[in-house]
Amino acid sequence: MKRLMLIIITIIFIAVLSCEKEKHEKQLHVKSDNTLLKINSFKDSHVSNKFDKGCIMTFSKKEDSKNEIILMQGTTVQHVIGRSIFIMKIDGTFQMFNSNDEKDIARINRDLIMAKITNNDYEVEIITHFQQNIRGSNLNKYYGTVKVRRKKDNCTNSIDYFGEMTC
Repeated sequence: MKRLMLIIITIIFIAVLSCEKEKHEKQLHVKSDNTLLKINSFKDSHVSNKFDKGCIMTFSKKEDSKNEIILMQGTTVQHVIGRSIFIMKIDGTFQMFNSNDEKDIARINRDLIMAKITNNDYEVEIITHFQQNIRGSNLNKYYGTVKVRRKKDNCTNSIDYFGEMTC
């Protein structure tokens, strides 16, 4: 009888331990799915064929002296007035965002523009401040912040940038 009680207690103890181990493994799995969102830089030559010959805005990491591009905005080859595209490299893959400029881009005042663009996987908010116009050229300089949210897990990342628009 004592031996039977000992076996039953041992089985219950093993069952409880295995449940705790399974619970711990599930928690680790959930944490590993919520990985950091990465905003990657890229060379303009990788995406320049997506844009028309009109004005193109390039956004580069603010603290980076190498001018590594993190976002480009322009019009598509099949240009429709009031529409533009944004291209970013997020989590290692190129992402394209189509924009209805009237709906997605708001000019707050002469020096501040805010944009909110989305695709199936990401939502991007861009705050842009006008810095200067270079006289005698078709070059404007900007600075601001790009904030990206991954829709599947709400993971976010933001980066400060400086930008140039050339026409």
